[in-house]
Amino acid sequence: MATAALRAVFWFNPLVWIASERLRAESEHACDDVVLETGIDGRAYAAHLVMVAQALRSSFKEVSLPASAMARPSHLERRIRAMLNTELNRRPISWRARLATVGVLVGLTLCVAGVRGQSAYYRLSGTVLDSTGGVLPDTTLVLVNGTSGAKYEIRSDASGRFEFVGLPQARYTLKASLPGFATRTWPDLYVSAGIEQILQLRVGSLQETVTVARDGLPTPQLDAAALQRREDARRRAVERVQRALARCTTDGSAGSVGGNILAPTKVADVRPMFPEQVKALGISGTVTMDAVIGTDGLVRDVQNVRGPHQALELGAADAVRQWEFTPTLLNCEAVEVNMRVTVNFAAQR
Repeated sequence: MATAALRAVFWFNPLVWIASERLRAESEHACDDVVLETGIDGRAYAAHLVMVAQALRSSFKEVSLPASAMARPSHLERRIRAMLNTELNRRPISWRARLATVGVLVGLTLCVAGVRGQSAYYRLSGTVLDSTGGVLPDTTLVLVNGTSGAKYEIRSDASGRFEFVGLPQARYTLKASLPGFATRTWPDLYVSAGIEQILQLRVGSLQETVTVARDGLPTPQLDAAALQRREDARRRAVERVQRALARCTTDGSAGSVGGNILAPTKVADVRPMFPEQVKALGISGTVTMDAVIGTDGLVRDVQNVRGPHQALELGAADAVRQWEFTPTLLNCEAVEVNMRVTVNFAAQR
């Protein structure tokens, strides 16, 4: 009955039908063994079964129903052959054999379970956002399996959603990149179940490069016309920012979709000077530093200043601190931006 119920549930699996048929045949042989072990002669028992089968086939033909399974010729023939085989061992298996069989089955079950656990697959999904909480569509996401080196690459959809599927259990490195934003890496993501991840990207850093010639002429004083041109450029840059903010108010540009960047414009540029004492020593080289452009456009947090001489470092950093920019807008909000500055103090023009 249990086999019939199992077959009814898994009717589509041919292995279940094969196992069910085999179990029924073994059950009939087991019944025959029990009868023959009581001392009944095998030939007499076989003749009796043949008579029963003939009676069953005759009765079922009269009512146009299929014959009983035990009365089918192929099944009955196998049973009779086994009954007439006097060399067949009909004794039940020993307890040791039973325990050994159970042990083998348990071992096989554990092996299959282990293989299935190793072959399980998971997913990694989430949303990509900018620093204001706006979603970032079309972000490139690259996932690398730390064990096998397998590489998966997808893009976020219109709502900033992404999903990696069919991932084996392992440690992964995830990288997200989008033009205008700094590429960000998550180096140690252990995927052993479904993971939901929120990825946030910041506006990319600026790169500023200035070259100062050792034998160059000092920066000339600006005349009235030059000062007016500088002031006009500053005014135009400020007006561009104001127009962008006005559009945000009128058309609701500050929506859920992010990534709308208005890059900063330099409105005050002070060039570093080549210190005279360094010229006399014949020293030249490159000074690098990191800085932050604040939400008001002013430069602050000048740090990590490195160069060949302290005087060059101080001169370059003092000039950079006097730079001014228009605010950087992200989704109509002013945000801070990192800046990498390189000042080349050249030996020749």
